[in-house]
Amino acid sequence: MRRYPNPWVFGPAVVGGTLSGAIAYALSSCDGFCGSGLAAALVFGSLTAVGFGTVAVLAIRSIGEWREATEKGSTPPEVGCEQPQDD
Repeated sequence: MRRYPNPWVFGPAVVGGTLSGAIAYALSSCDGFCGSGLAAALVFGSLTAVGFGTVAVLAIRSIGEWREATEKGSTPPEVGCEQPQDD
């Protein structure tokens, strides 16, 4: 099954990465490091975008699992996803 990019994941990841990159650029430029502002912006912006994307994907999948369970009429997953043990 082919999955297409979800704008609810892509949008926050891009915005978060861009803002993180701008903050990293501003902070490294204030310290007077020549040429490191752009490198810091790219590194921290990329890492933040990946982090935002990961959290967004996990949140959307969790909401999907909860909705699926409630539509089937079963008990939705709870915190920690503990499964009942068969004795």
